[in-house]
Amino acid sequence: MELKKATTIEEAYQVFETQSPLNQDNKEFYVDIYKQDLLNLRKDLVLNLIPDKSFFVTGQSGNGKSTALNFLPDTAIFKKYDIKYLNGRDVFKLDDIDIIDVMLMIGYTIVNWDSRLEKKFLEELEDLKKKKLGKLENR
Repeated sequence: MELKKATTIEEAYQVFETQSPLNQDNKEFYVDIYKQDLLNLRKDLVLNLIPDKSFFVTGQSGNGKSTALNFLPDTAIFKKYDIKYLNGRDVFKLDDIDIIDVMLMIGYTIVNWDSRLEKKFLEELEDLKKKKLGKLENR
């Protein structure tokens, strides 16, 4: 989505459409409200101080979570990691999921994106899926 600086109230309202997080294409509108948090997370990622941790980012719609994550990777992170952005709305139905569904959908999305990961993790994902389906059938 191409953004331009607003000159009217109507244009300003359109700029703040919360379903479209900011990214590098429209960074002139970005205000780094999580600066220190992102600096700390970048440092920990680059130094591999958090290899076995997962993070769950929560907050109300439109408060900058996705935008902050879009601006998290810097040159050092891109050198060390392959970055893949996933939007939950694109991966699963929000009204019919549990944590296993989330894990499976994210896992399948990632392994479909990278054949090296597919070779390494697809079998484990299939096993988890079978366990999930088995629990559903036994209800």
